[in-house]
Amino acid sequence: MAKLFAFFAALLGASSASAQTSLAELLSELDMLLKSKHPELAASLRPPQSAEQIERMEARYQIVLPDEVRTLYLWHDGQDPTGFTTFANNMAFQPLSELLQTKAEFDSMIGYDFHLKNWWHQAWLPLFHNGGGDYLVVDPQGIHTGDANQLLAFYHDDKYRPIIAKDLTTFFKAVLDYYDKTSTEDMDEFHIIDDFLPNSNLSFDASGKAEPLQ
Repeated sequence: MAKLFAFFAALLGASSASAQTSLAELLSELDMLLKSKHPELAASLRPPQSAEQIERMEARYQIVLPDEVRTLYLWHDGQDPTGFTTFANNMAFQPLSELLQTKAEFDSMIGYDFHLKNWWHQAWLPLFHNGGGDYLVVDPQGIHTGDANQLLAFYHDDKYRPIIAKDLTTFFKAVLDYYDKTSTEDMDEFHIIDDFLPNSNLSFDASGKAEPLQ
């Protein structure tokens, strides 16, 4: 009986795993979709980083990137920084070098320009930016919520930090759905994907107080 139970448990586990699309698979699908449906955005994406290049950057900045972030930069090294082509939610995708430079700059401002304790946190990784000082960041530690690798919005002039997605896989599933299900006629330059994201309705302020969004 125990062997039979173990067999069905393993079978169910395999079925569940196969039903979950990995981030690498989503990114591969997104690549093909963008080339056919949004060639301008596809052309703005830079060649990928190699595993060795990522390791050198990690050593230089004394950081270990989360697996999902490594997967993302093994796909493409952000977008061409000489122009601004929106990737999603009026944000562009930063090259890894710019992500780490931005993070180092913001880390150095804690306690000086950033007077509130949790205005910026050293764990945060600013992957996407709007060119005006606002970022979508990956939070490897799950500050305040405990949800490691959540994606949240950092606003340079606002204390609130809305939770955007529970992880990058969830975020890129919404990106893929947006570009797949939205006709080119209905797209604007902002590419807002909120309707394709699970609704968390949760934000927290720099004091660490979490509260529903109004």
